[in-house]
Amino acid sequence: MANSVWSRFSTDPRVAASTSTRATDSDRDVVLEVLRSAYADGRLDVAEHDARTSRALELDVLGDVPALIGDLAGADDPIRAQARRAYDQLVREARTLLLGVAAVSLVLWLLIGWATDSLGFFWPVVPIAAASVPWLWRTVGRGPLIGRIEDGLRRNAADRERLHNRRPEEGSA
Repeated sequence: MANSVWSRFSTDPRVAASTSTRATDSDRDVVLEVLRSAYADGRLDVAEHDARTSRALELDVLGDVPALIGDLAGADDPIRAQARRAYDQLVREARTLLLGVAAVSLVLWLLIGWATDSLGFFWPVVPIAAASVPWLWRTVGRGPLIGRIEDGLRRNAADRERLHNRRPEEGSA
């Protein structure tokens, strides 16, 4: 998965023979996409994103690409992808909760208003506001939340690896 970014270039910019190859517009687009993704994940701050974007737009040869995204492209590993999928699932669940609470609250409010011939106070705003908190928290805290999920996945993988490596030793002792 980490190599998928590099395969999208006209030629792999990490290969010595490609370092003097002129960069194409599509090569620049790949770099910009990696930078946008890294910024959205919280791996770049605004200043660094802007600086790297400016350099990417002025990119002449492929040899300059690894310096721009080498530390970011490698972060797109299977565990990071799994963390992104888990994050997307959390956001979907929070959004579903919000929409469900909103729909039920609005229907109840309308039914009560119809039965009493008065809509009165718009009380659905209270449960809707409460149900929006998890969605907002997950949406606004995207980068740190993905980082926490990734850390947990890496700890779990390391624990599984330790258990896997320990079992043969315990059996033979």
